[in-house]
Amino acid sequence: MIQIQTIKIFFLFFIALLLYPQNPFASKQKPVRTVHYMKSVEIPENSRFYQPFSTRLDESIRTGQNQLLRFYDAVKKGDLSFDYNQDGAVNTRDLYILANVWPQSVTILPSIDEIQWTSQRGEWTLDSGLIEGVSGIDARLVSESLFPSNIDFTVKIHLKEGNGAGAMFWADATGETGYVVRLDENLGLFLLARVGPWPEEEKLDRYPWRPSDGPAVELRIVTSDFGIRVYLAQQSPYPILETINQTPMGNHIGFYLQDARASFSLLELNSSNVSTPDLFVPEDGEYSGIYDQSVGEEESWYINDHCFTRDREGKFHLFGITHPHPNKPDDEDQFAHASAENLLQVPWEKHPFALVTDTTEGENHLWSPFIFDKEGMYYMFYTAGSLPGNYSFRMHLATSTDLFQWTRYEGNPLFEDYYDARDPMVIKVDGRYIMYYTATNDRPSGAHIVAYRTSDDLLRWSPRHTAFTHDSIGTNNGPTESPFVVQYGAHFYLLAGPDPDNYRTTIVYRSSTPYHWDLTDRIGVLNAHAPELIQDTDGSWYVSHCGWYYNGVYLSPLTWRPEPKTRLFVNLGESLDFVTDQNETFVSDWRGTAGLDLVADEQGFFILEIPIPDGVQILEIELQEEGELRLEVMLGDESKVLLDQGDSGPGIPSILRLEVGEGDLDQGYLRLRFKDSDPSDGWGPNVNWIRLLW
Repeated sequence: MIQIQTIKIFFLFFIALLLYPQNPFASKQKPVRTVHYMKSVEIPENSRFYQPFSTRLDESIRTGQNQLLRFYDAVKKGDLSFDYNQDGAVNTRDLYILANVWPQSVTILPSIDEIQWTSQRGEWTLDSGLIEGVSGIDARLVSESLFPSNIDFTVKIHLKEGNGAGAMFWADATGETGYVVRLDENLGLFLLARVGPWPEEEKLDRYPWRPSDGPAVELRIVTSDFGIRVYLAQQSPYPILETINQTPMGNHIGFYLQDARASFSLLELNSSNVSTPDLFVPEDGEYSGIYDQSVGEEESWYINDHCFTRDREGKFHLFGITHPHPNKPDDEDQFAHASAENLLQVPWEKHPFALVTDTTEGENHLWSPFIFDKEGMYYMFYTAGSLPGNYSFRMHLATSTDLFQWTRYEGNPLFEDYYDARDPMVIKVDGRYIMYYTATNDRPSGAHIVAYRTSDDLLRWSPRHTAFTHDSIGTNNGPTESPFVVQYGAHFYLLAGPDPDNYRTTIVYRSSTPYHWDLTDRIGVLNAHAPELIQDTDGSWYVSHCGWYYNGVYLSPLTWRPEPKTRLFVNLGESLDFVTDQNETFVSDWRGTAGLDLVADEQGFFILEIPIPDGVQILEIELQEEGELRLEVMLGDESKVLLDQGDSGPGIPSILRLEVGEGDLDQGYLRLRFKDSDPSDGWGPNVNWIRLLW
């Protein structure tokens, strides 16, 4: 009996270590902990399915031990069947992937030709690999085969008529719950959503799609580390849809129809070994002035939209709209110019105006300069206004070799656009230039948008596309002014403003592609008007601020705060690896939470003990539960209440989100006790899954 107990303890501890292959706990001595296992208990059935807790535990350990033995046998034999990351060897990374397969160890991908399908509503036919379907309102075709949670597959979808068609994944065996990527003709979108029984749907991300783009598309769907990324296969290296911290509903793939007729072809199917990229939020701090155009003048001057660049010697240069107070945007006819040896130098050296309005060139404004350095030539893009009127605003270009003497491009205007189309900025992505600017999407009054055009040479620009659409409508000032785009990590961040209620507010949006942002992509706010992001020579980031009411230009340090991501996910009805103690706890599926629940009614309780790496200061806890939960953090012999639902717990499966700090860890472990907050009625917590993010 002692030997069996020892094996159980070793296995649970080993599984915990698998989740952290770099052994982040090596720097501190962890106490030896006694792991208490529960005895089989007799629980009244109460007309519901249950299974004694000890039986589930034994099954979980036996399954895991068998997988572990198979893994080490493959290592000794040089068998590559466990080479999940396809690097030609079976190693620690493969063991990490094995430990994270959800909810069971699905190790073999069936070939495309071997997949058997089960129809869930609708009429489906299969002929030579081509699947065709017709539905009245909601039809789903689901694989009988199981797939790993980390998959990478490409599917061709041809929406022949009707509303929507798409591919399913992370679905349960019935296809009632899971995730879907679909074309939606009614909304004109690619949609990524989590679906349940019709009509349940939670939209997670969207991307514009028009039937004129073609009714047939190839989508590549990649899932890994609780994240989902969707690509337009063979068209762009950037995902068009993305979401993180999602919970798989099962291990099946399939197809989905919504009042439509469509055909599908599964083109490629692989295991995914791509990690979900980290996400960041830019945050500003205190602003300090670096340049004031008023110095040396008899009157007060302001600087508005501006830009920074560096010359060949490494000196920083600043260019911007400038005019004496009070603000008169229609009379803004010159660009300020200043320079400094380093960004934080005070004061910057003032230079003569870089450019002034030339009506013979069709200009009546000089707005929003932006400079792009290309192969020894500086390109200054700017808004020149319009002599005929605001509905044909001109985008102009001037060039220079020294940032002091500027020559207008003889091919001006580069293009014209709708009402007050202005505020250009340019980035280079994958060998192609993208110019972003603010505009409206219709005449005489349309939605405020961030438009973009592309070019191969900075001179000839494509027709207009839309990168971002705000829900406000108007002409003059709007919330998409001064767009600025920067790539950081694997994502593109769009700055646009001002907020309609605050002149000094800029909204930050984040996307996996440089060609589209949505209102739902909003992730933060900067306390700045018309900001630019700039890196110093040491790699430090800064954000600038200016405007009609602030006289000059200001800088603030900018930090990229990482967003929490899923580090651990446990489906409690399926995996009991971190349960160290319990009383009268059992497994049930009677409340329909798309999986087995861990239940602790009346005097029952269970404790989870999860190791946490050094340096983690704040953890976010997400869990799905139903009932009346009292959740406590255990600290030695003491406990701290995180949540007490009393006698009014949720009557339906609900997702709870809580936060704990470093002080809630017990010698490097997070210990959580789940209890019934109102033992009098036997309506204790049914916990379906728990997720930790940091």
